[in-house]
Amino acid sequence: MILNKWSYSWFFLLILTLSFFSRCNPSAYNANYAHLYSGTASILQPDYMIYHHAIDSSQVHFNINSSELLYVRKDKSEPYHASVLIHFRLYGGIDSKIILDSASRKIEDITEEKSVKSILGNFSIPVPMGGRYFLKILTTDLNRGSVDEAHLLVDKSETSGSQFFLLKKLPEQVPLFANYIVNDNEFIVESKMNKNAEFQGRFYNRKFPLAAPPFSIIVSKPFKYYPDSIVDYTLNSEGRMNFTVQDSGFVQFQTDTSSRNGYTLFRQKSDFPLVKTVEGMFYPLRYICTKNEYNSFLLSSDLKKSVDKFWINKTGSKERGRELIKKYYNRVQTANQYFTSYIEGWKTDRGMISLIFGPPKIVNKSNDSETWIYGEETNTLSLRFTFYKVNNPFTNNDYKLIRGPGYRTHWYRAVDAWRNGRVYWIN
Repeated sequence: MILNKWSYSWFFLLILTLSFFSRCNPSAYNANYAHLYSGTASILQPDYMIYHHAIDSSQVHFNINSSELLYVRKDKSEPYHASVLIHFRLYGGIDSKIILDSASRKIEDITEEKSVKSILGNFSIPVPMGGRYFLKILTTDLNRGSVDEAHLLVDKSETSGSQFFLLKKLPEQVPLFANYIVNDNEFIVESKMNKNAEFQGRFYNRKFPLAAPPFSIIVSKPFKYYPDSIVDYTLNSEGRMNFTVQDSGFVQFQTDTSSRNGYTLFRQKSDFPLVKTVEGMFYPLRYICTKNEYNSFLLSSDLKKSVDKFWINKTGSKERGRELIKKYYNRVQTANQYFTSYIEGWKTDRGMISLIFGPPKIVNKSNDSETWIYGEETNTLSLRFTFYKVNNPFTNNDYKLIRGPGYRTHWYRAVDAWRNGRVYWIN
């Protein structure tokens, strides 16, 4: 049995105040967000998603894995009890110090038998039409004391945007929290703000290159927006329709074809974001192997044997090779978790930097950029990477690195460390 309610009692507000202000600045501006990309997140890692269902309010959907919560009971005659406090703060933007709204919500799960399950739900927040906002959510397991911090960009500028769509997996009708799928095919598409609207499903089958080294001078080719195929759809009077996903590529739903905005759904391989196949191990090696080594992999009749040999040769033993493999591919999986956009996370600029250099010590965010700092913030010799946010109609998680020749020495030092059997890490 799952109970949830808004809580404004002094007790929970006291817990909230101590928790919130001990972990982050009361404003969103100029905070250090490095913990979001550290790969060493708290036990509690809920999923959150924004859905604009009305003109003056929006829904925040959540998914909490029960295995990440501490269930307690007074004695064997009592049921198990888990208790979670969700607190949100809505800002006018990530740079803003003004809190537009805030509240807390308590969720309780009472059960006779402990089992692994998804605790799903949603709550409404007051978000007016026509703007872009920043939402910070703190989730606290009140029994254990573990805390998770989540950040969401809220875009309610026009009804053709991605957050005006909600996809639910069939037959369970469970909301989809990621912008990609792996094994699911049948969905309900919902857009209550676009009832009875006609829209297009624009299907693309494209291949994209992985990120170039940070010192490279690259000329980006403009994306050809003409899709490989187009299918017309109509939402019913409730703003819903059934949809079957294609086997590869991605699809963008557009209610306004004069705009490039829409909701985009990507197909990923079945093990994503994890690395469980030899192909998943092979491709990320491109950052640290030579062109000749990479070409020899492509010609290999036994790719697994070739990949294993690569790591053993770099470390000198199977044991050290296994340890280095664990470290390297944990970074690949972390990149997939945080930086996936229209391509897998490890292929992106931020994914490449986090994979080779490790998590940054300091991350500064603004509405349109991120700056990563390896070393002390006030030290001019510290390594810095700046990424600017790309206006990409398929994803809001696309950031490009500002490249420069000054990164060449740092890059080759890091790559040489990996090739000599050492995990590269900057304190």
